Amino acid sequence: MTMSKKPSEEPFRVAIIGGGMGGATAAYYLRQLFGSQVGLTLFEQTGRVGGRIRAVQFVGQQCETGASIFHTSNLYMCKFAKQFGLEIKDESKPDDRPLFYNGQGGLTFSTLGGPSMLVPLRLLWRYGTQFIRLRWYTGSMMKDFSRIYKLQDENNGFTTPARLLEALRPEFLEMTKWTYNDWLSRRLKITTDRLRDEIAYGLISNNYCQNMTDVHAFVGEIMFFIVFCILAL
Repeated sequence: MTMSKKPSEEPFRVAIIGGGMGGATAAYYLRQLFGSQVGLTLFEQTGRVGGRIRAVQFVGQQCETGASIFHTSNLYMCKFAKQFGLEIKDESKPDDRPLFYNGQGGLTFSTLGGPSMLVPLRLLWRYGTQFIRLRWYTGSMMKDFSRIYKLQDENNGFTTPARLLEALRPEFLEMTKWTYNDWLSRRLKITTDRLRDEIAYGLISNNYCQNMTDVHAFVGEIMFFIVFCILAL
């Protein structure tokens, strides 16, 4: 499906279900693309737009209670923040390094024990060459995923999320049919227990409060991309 700006004799109407970031963004771009040619009706159960992006006042301070952080590779969020005059704070710190715990109060791996430039070597020492292979795979995956901006800039539209994923990389759709645990062990041949149990499981449990048999592989790889960015790898 290709979106176009061809003039129409009569305005058409579009109903959007949900006023979270997905629904709000859809409404924004429909209006930008078609102007007054489209009539928009947005249905939202809560009566407010923004979904889980929310801030509340608490003891005189404004506190983020929902989504509050996005990566600079999210070009749409960067664009919206700039366009609507929102203040962006850099939450990274000069020595903001992650720690991995074993779930019982003890550390399994710390990035604080020495200069940050040695962290990649220490990761390689603990998790082996499979860590490098996973880093390469995740990087190639995100490179293909970033093609979404080019496709949409060319006014390409997709009737289902599945067709969008296939257009970016056919493997993406298949990833949604595998658990992250099976994808790592059976497809990527990640056999290092430490890598799966300490880093992969740690990311999934920390961000989604689930284990690796509950989430699909596409979600899991997105989380790995984030930690690689944090580690500056």
